Amino acid sequence: MKTFVIYFLTALLPLVSHSQALDVEWSPKIPYDNKVDGNFVGILGINSKYIFTRFNDIAKDFEKMEKNVRLVSFDKQTMEKVNVVTVKDSKNKANSKEYKGLTFHNYFVSEDAVYLFWIKLTFFKTEIYAETFDNDLNRFKPLTLVYQNTADIKNFKQGAYLLIGNENNGGQLLLGTEMPGMEGENIKLSYKILKPDLTSDISGEVDLPIKITQRVVVNELSSVYTLGDDGNLHLRTKYALPKDDLKQQSKGEQDFYSAYSIINLKNRKVKSFPFKFEQKNIFDFDVKMTVNSAKVFGFFSDVSKDKKGKDTHGIFYSVINSEELEIEDVHFIYFSKEQLDRLFSDDMEDRQDQKLLVSKSKAESMDGALASNYTIEKVEVMDDGNIVIFCSRVKIKEEISANSDRHRTIYLYTTIKNNVTAFKISKEGKIEWASNLDRKVTYGGYKIADLKVIKDKSRLLVCYGNDYEMNTQSKDFLSKNTLSASRDFMEYALFDYETGAYIRKEFIINNKNTPKGERKGISQRRLQIRENSFYTSCWNGGYYIGRLSIKD
Repeated sequence: MKTFVIYFLTALLPLVSHSQALDVEWSPKIPYDNKVDGNFVGILGINSKYIFTRFNDIAKDFEKMEKNVRLVSFDKQTMEKVNVVTVKDSKNKANSKEYKGLTFHNYFVSEDAVYLFWIKLTFFKTEIYAETFDNDLNRFKPLTLVYQNTADIKNFKQGAYLLIGNENNGGQLLLGTEMPGMEGENIKLSYKILKPDLTSDISGEVDLPIKITQRVVVNELSSVYTLGDDGNLHLRTKYALPKDDLKQQSKGEQDFYSAYSIINLKNRKVKSFPFKFEQKNIFDFDVKMTVNSAKVFGFFSDVSKDKKGKDTHGIFYSVINSEELEIEDVHFIYFSKEQLDRLFSDDMEDRQDQKLLVSKSKAESMDGALASNYTIEKVEVMDDGNIVIFCSRVKIKEEISANSDRHRTIYLYTTIKNNVTAFKISKEGKIEWASNLDRKVTYGGYKIADLKVIKDKSRLLVCYGNDYEMNTQSKDFLSKNTLSASRDFMEYALFDYETGAYIRKEFIINNKNTPKGERKGISQRRLQIRENSFYTSCWNGGYYIGRLSIKD
């Protein structure tokens, strides 16, 4: 294990620019009409040729909406409509009988096929059906039962299924099941890689390094699963410490730890890496996979500095070789007061948590720490193997709705996000640079993903939400964007990969001469990324699909 204390580059003044670094291409307006395709539900996926979308009927009742379901494809370059197929047809008796009791459940788009999944739920039984279509939306494989599970009260843990895809390398889709079991047993995972004809040439069953305990949710997955570019299945699992280990814990150390596991789907080998360190708490534990390695990262708190183990003292980083299944050096990269003061020199209000009525040791701990509500939002792996971590301060407010009554409690959530703070981490586990961009935005709800990144060899283009004018020096009511400005402009930033310096920009969505009926909108929350471009959709008396790409 290696520990590094590094120094940030001297803060560079951000620039503001109105020149464009983005190109946009919009589809023709898509009619909102049951006599045409109906209601545009959303983009299902994108491959090298087409954008695939789902439409259903326009209706007030949910069941009536799904009486007719259509797939529509658009050319990725021209954005013109190409093919349409009616998947669920209420006017066809045989078709209606086939889909009776089924609800649209999930989807996946590969280079060769579009997969649709339908679910049927009864009191004790879950059934999942799949069907596939080729790129021209010809039916490739008709509706087929691919998963079923019947609840059994004898088992402590009930079966739970996972359906995960990887769009890279032509696309792979895995259907798996955490098998039912009794307390004290290892969880068994059964899996298969589905081909477009819904057969499989890669399948198996493995014991996961996870015991069924009373802390395991009996009908949910035990871990967060990802199908990697390396063809392996990757798991992130949170383990509760046994009682004997809890007795040996220092004050402030977490009563759980995170582990990362890799399953080789071909030879069924499982390797697990527990990430538990003395006097260290790990936050925002996550993994970014490449073809040859898994990059493990997060924030950490040094319990010897903060007795409660909550202050964010630095970045934790490690690399696991996916072929050898061996872990390389673990790095704990500490922040310092001087580094953070420079980083937040123009934004001291977001520098750290409030220090009212704290002890001297706590104040010293906070001086060398980020604000405790910083959350990692996006990580980019660059061609040279380095990574860039983007994070924001995230505060979630919870309140009880006035519509609550004695029979039910309705909670309302508000998410407030501040800043886009970026760190470039080298393969050796050192911070090459750090940059901080000031922003503030408020959303209704929680788990809001509004920070999206695409890149070229020398720049990272970052889209993010912001309620305030781009060049404001203070975030107050007078500097808030007007409603019209927020519709006509989208703020983004270009980060220089070598130095971390950034330029704030505004993308002009509509100009003054754009007719009302042709005006578009872009929501950072709705942006999807495929082949280093943003894809989005918007409504204005009909729907538009758009593609945004970095200018050459």
